[in-house]
Amino acid sequence: EEEAAEEEVAEEEAAEEEAPEEDDQAAAAAAAEEEERLRQEEEQREREAAERKARLDRERAERKAREEEEKKKREEEKKAKLEAERKANEEAARKQKEEQERKAKEAADRKAREDEERKAREQAQRKEQEEKEQKAQEEAERKAKEEAERKAKEESDRKAREEKERQAMKAAKEAKEEADRKAREEKERREAQRAQQEEEDRAREEAEQAEREAAAQKKRERDELERQEIAARVAREVEERRQKEKETEVRRAAEDAARKEAQRKKEEEEAERKRQAKMGDQSKAKKHAEKRAAKKVEDKKADGKKAGDKSKAPSKKGDSDSGAFGSPLMVGAVLGG
Repeated sequence: EEEAAEEEVAEEEAAEEEAPEEDDQAAAAAAAEEEERLRQEEEQREREAAERKARLDRERAERKAREEEEKKKREEEKKAKLEAERKANEEAARKQKEEQERKAKEAADRKAREDEERKAREQAQRKEQEEKEQKAQEEAERKAKEEAERKAKEESDRKAREEKERQAMKAAKEAKEEADRKAREEKERREAQRAQQEEEDRAREEAEQAEREAAAQKKRERDELERQEIAARVAREVEERRQKEKETEVRRAAEDAARKEAQRKKEEEEAERKRQAKMGDQSKAKKHAEKRAAKKVEDKKADGKKAGDKSKAPSKKGDSDSGAFGSPLMVGAVLGG
């Protein structure tokens, strides 16, 4: 704050010699209005992005609920059909048995009238044969039922595995596409914003340029942290589905997306550091001159004037936000792990 006050004192001294004070105030007001407009536009874009993500999450949840309901309905219909077939088979077997017993009784009565002794012998043989046939039929029915149940279970298990694999691949693909799309959009937006910022910086004084650039950098870092939080939530959702469905494929996709994001962030930071270093060399000499001039006039300014100058200094709000969630490289490392 003292350095900012000194710079403003030097600027005011120079302004008194070169131009009226009203021109400086008008320029500062115009710069503040432009900065406020850019901030409001950025907030509007952030709200729209949040609304789009909430809508997509809601649609995915509704689609998944519908699919689960349809799957449950099909399984219930299949169970009901198998139960009806089983009861029909049991009823047919019971009727067949009753019919056989009725015929056997009629034959026994008829032969009893002809020969009691032969009847007893034939009845015993017939009964034994009927028991063998019944046992054979019951055994055949049991084997047929077990085979049908085994095939049905194998088919159901196969379809369930295929569905899980398909859903896992689909989720991994969607997550990767979403991450790539957001990365491209963010990169394009940053490039456009950086070009505009550089054009504006060339039209302003070096001190104001450094201050706005620092504020813009902190804002970009906060935006990056918010975007990484969204990516982290998406990664966690994918991780939960991956544990239930196909572990290896989803993890590989998430790790690949995290590595790409970390590499992209590292390249952007390196480019930003180079640009800041270049700008710092150009403005270093002027800053030293301004500080020397400010020290000469510092004792001549009243305390009330200093307080008024400090109140005009740009707000430093948000300086501590950049560390709220750790460095971007640390977030990328968590996603990759």
